[in-house]
Amino acid sequence: TMPTLVGVPADQGLLCGQDPSAAIVVAEDDCDDDITVSLTSETEDLACGYSMIRTWTATDDCGNTVSASQTITFTDETAPEVMSEPADITVECGATVPFSEATFSDNCADEVLVTFLTNTVENSCGSVITNTWTGEDECGNQTIATQTITIIDTTAPTFDSELDNETFACGNIPAAATVTASDICSEATVTVDDVIVESACGLEVTRTYTATDACGNEVTMIQILSSNDTEDPVATNVPADLSLSCEDAVPAAQPTFTDNCTEQLDVQYSFDFVNESVCGYTQINTWTATDACGNQTEVSQTIIVVDDTNPVFVLSLIHI
Repeated sequence: TMPTLVGVPADQGLLCGQDPSAAIVVAEDDCDDDITVSLTSETEDLACGYSMIRTWTATDDCGNTVSASQTITFTDETAPEVMSEPADITVECGATVPFSEATFSDNCADEVLVTFLTNTVENSCGSVITNTWTGEDECGNQTIATQTITIIDTTAPTFDSELDNETFACGNIPAAATVTASDICSEATVTVDDVIVESACGLEVTRTYTATDACGNEVTMIQILSSNDTEDPVATNVPADLSLSCEDAVPAAQPTFTDNCTEQLDVQYSFDFVNESVCGYTQINTWTATDACGNQTEVSQTIIVVDDTNPVFVLSLIHI
């Protein structure tokens, strides 16, 4: 006759993580008062959770054996736990964005299925990257870990080329050059501003190119443009050389001067008599025009006056 097991618990269901305390099971036998009861346990994975089968076995001195089992079914209603979650970070545009993984553990399943999604939202100044990890156990319980990466731009654009200072003819300020700039994160726009300072001799233009990106970072490049007046004034209507008789009146004449830069020229007039004799003389008229930069133009007129008229008798009556 087989022994009888007393105290074998009924099958039960528990949540993963709960402690299934083992029941105290004893054996009774008609002949043997001292029977040892052994306990073995084995687990079996289920689609969702797992089961534990406990088996108690008793054998009397005559080799009669009896066994009884209890099945405990563990179900998982707890979402996985986030073990590590990458911290939110801010990264300069153009720099390498570091990448880290989120990790999960579960109180019931040995493995957690992790899915990863990333989303980038552009804005007027940089972008925002949202990384999302979803940890899901075999029972469909889910936990989400997120990381926000903010891309910022604090770096100014750079000009694609440099400009040298220039000189220009007075009155003809050169047009602004076509200047471009590059930025690591957005397009850069270039504006131009001129500050003009007049001097006694021409102009000086301070031309400032400013490159600005979408975040307001900017860089400037300054070019100095200076007028360089090396042209002499131009004389027109210069009186022609003349040959006159003594009785002829010397006509009044004066040349006209113009300049590419200076409106009010300094015009000096002088004259000189040479080759004077009883028979006439030579008059040299000289006009010198000087602009604000010291450039000069000199023109002259030569007038030769000669006595080529015969004397005339004048009758004079004397009364006595």
